[in-house]
Amino acid sequence: MKKLIAAALTLVLLIACVFTLVACSETELVIWVGEESATYYASVMEQYVADYAEKNGKEFPYKVVVKGVDASTAAEAILKDAQAGPAIFTIPHDNLGKLIGTNPVIAALTSQSLLAQIEADNPDGYKKVVKNTIGGTEYTFAAPYIGQSLVLFYDKSKITDTEVETWEGIMAAAKRAGSDVKATTVMGNDSYNLSFLMLARNAETNTTSVKIYEGSTLSEMLENSYCTGDDTMASFKWGQRFFNDPNGGALSGSTTFDALMKDGKVLSLIGGAWKYDSVKAALGDNLGIAQLPTYTITAEDAYGTCEEGTVMKSGTFADCKVLCINGMNKIVTGGDKQLCEDIVEYLTSKEIQEGSFEECNNLPAYKNAAAEFEAMQADTNEALLAKKQVEMAEWGIPQPFGYDSFLNLYFYQKGADTYTQDILLMRDSANNNATAYDTDEKLLAGLTIIQNIWKTGKASGN
Repeated sequence: MKKLIAAALTLVLLIACVFTLVACSETELVIWVGEESATYYASVMEQYVADYAEKNGKEFPYKVVVKGVDASTAAEAILKDAQAGPAIFTIPHDNLGKLIGTNPVIAALTSQSLLAQIEADNPDGYKKVVKNTIGGTEYTFAAPYIGQSLVLFYDKSKITDTEVETWEGIMAAAKRAGSDVKATTVMGNDSYNLSFLMLARNAETNTTSVKIYEGSTLSEMLENSYCTGDDTMASFKWGQRFFNDPNGGALSGSTTFDALMKDGKVLSLIGGAWKYDSVKAALGDNLGIAQLPTYTITAEDAYGTCEEGTVMKSGTFADCKVLCINGMNKIVTGGDKQLCEDIVEYLTSKEIQEGSFEECNNLPAYKNAAAEFEAMQADTNEALLAKKQVEMAEWGIPQPFGYDSFLNLYFYQKGADTYTQDILLMRDSANNNATAYDTDEKLLAGLTIIQNIWKTGKASGN
C-alpha cells in the first residue's frame, strides 16, 4: 500500500489543499475528504483512474479533483448550494439527517456491490445510522469509512492485565494503591462521557434495553427513547456503588485528569483518542490502553429481570465519518451516479481504509480491522489505541442526533447530564440535598426524568 501511495503521489498536482488528477476531460468530478487525508485520497484516486483506463481500454471520463475540507462544515456548504457542490463528499454520520429530510439532497445508494460491502464490513451501529426511510421505504444514504469510540487509558504499573478487564479488578488495584486512590475518571461529566454506563450492554448477548431516538421519522425517534429498563436500573444501582466507593469512579473535577494520573491519584481514564497525548505525557512508559471493562451485577444491584451474576460490558458512543453522493451534482443527475457509487465503494473498501490508517492514522470503520490489518499488529501504543477503538465499536452505537438539530439539544442541553450525575452521586443538587435516589423507586423516577428530557426537552415530559 505504501509503495502504491509513493508512486501515485508523483502524479498528483497539489494546489493548496486541492489535488487535480491529470485527465483528458475538462469536466471535474470533485471529491471532498477531510483536510488531514487529502494527500492520501488523492493518491489512491490516481491509482483508481489508472486502473480504470487499463480495465476499460479508455480514459476515465472526468478530471478527478480531491479537495481537503473541514468535514464538520461540509453539510452546511452542500445545503447552501448543492448543485455547485462536489459529486462525493464526507461528513460526520450525525449530519446525515439534515441532508436527507423529506427531500434528500444526497442520493440513496443503489449499487448492489456497494450495499453488500456496507452490510458485510461494518458494525451494526454504523450500518443502522446510514439508513433512513422515505415514503415508507428504507434506503442506505452513505458508506462508513472512519470510526471513533471511547477506550480505557490506564496505569499498567499499578493495574495488571487481568485486573484491567473488569471494574472490580481496577477497584482492587486502586485500593491496593491507597485508600484515596480512584479507579477511574472521565473527560467530562456530560452524557457523552458517561455513556459507558448508560449504554452498557449484556456481555453475553451484546444487548441493551436503552433506546435513543430510534425510528425513521421524528415522531418515532422521540417516542422510541427509553432508559428505564431493568438492565439500566441494575447498571445505575451498580454505578451508584461505584461512584460512592472510596476507590471507585470519580467525576471530572477542578484538577485535570492528567495531573491526577501523574500523581497516582487516579489509575485510569475513560477517554477518546484525542486525549492520548495528554495521558501519554502523564504516564509515559506506564501507559496502557484497553477496551472499557465489564462489571458484574451483585445481589445489591439486581433489579427485575437483570439478575445477580449478570455481566455487563461498558458501552460507548461509536461514531463514524461517511462518504455520500450529492444527488444534485450534474455528473450524478447526468447519468453517471453508478460511476460515483463505484468510487465510493473503492474509497470505503477495507484495503483503502487500511492505507488510510497507515498514512493518516484514521481509525477504520471496518469491523474486523483490529484482527486483520497488519499495521494494527504493530507493537506501538498508536496501533493498540486504534485496535481497541475498533473493538469497542462492537459495543456501542453512533450518536443518533442527525435527523434534527434539536435532538442534540434535548439530549445534551436540557438537564439530562445533571440528573445523570446526581443519580450516580445520590444527591439532589438543585435542592442541595446530599441524600437522594437512594431507593429503587427514587432511582426509577430519576431515570424517568432523563427519559422525559430525551423525548420532550422537559423533566415533566409535558
